This record gives sequence, C-alpha cells and structure tokens, in this order.
Amino acid sequence: MSTNTYPPILRLDKRKIRIAMINADVTVPQIAQRMGVTRQTVYNAISGRNTTLDTVSEIAAAIGVDPLSILKAE
Repeated sequence: MSTNTYPPILRLDKRKIRIAMINADVTVPQIAQRMGVTRQTVYNAISGRNTTLDTVSEIAAAIGVDPLSILKAE
C-alpha cells in the first residue's frame, strides 16, 4: 500500500487578490520581485491556476495579508 502524500493544490480568488493588491497598492511585478519569481508565476496563480501553499503564502506575505483571505472557497 502506497502512502504518497502530495502538497495541497490551492487556487487564489481573483476578486479577493485584486482587492488586496489595490488596498496594498502593489502590482504583479512588485509581488514577483518580492518573491524572487517571474511575473508569469504570479499571473498564473492570480488567474486561478492551481498553486501550492508555499506560493500562496509568499504572495500573501508580499501583499501583507493573511493567506486564507485570498484563497478561493471550494
């Protein structure tokens, strides 16, 4: 019996993330720079593609919000 565990796959809520970005006055390029990743990585996460807990946490930290506040409720 295999007991493989995979990291959870999460999705950001587009509306919540955009509101958080506006409130924090940050842009995607600024978030990417703070995270040390490409803009495309951030755009992919914001557009609703599957993302990891680490990425969600890093985006939230770059914006200054709680990671749970930008997740899509499913």
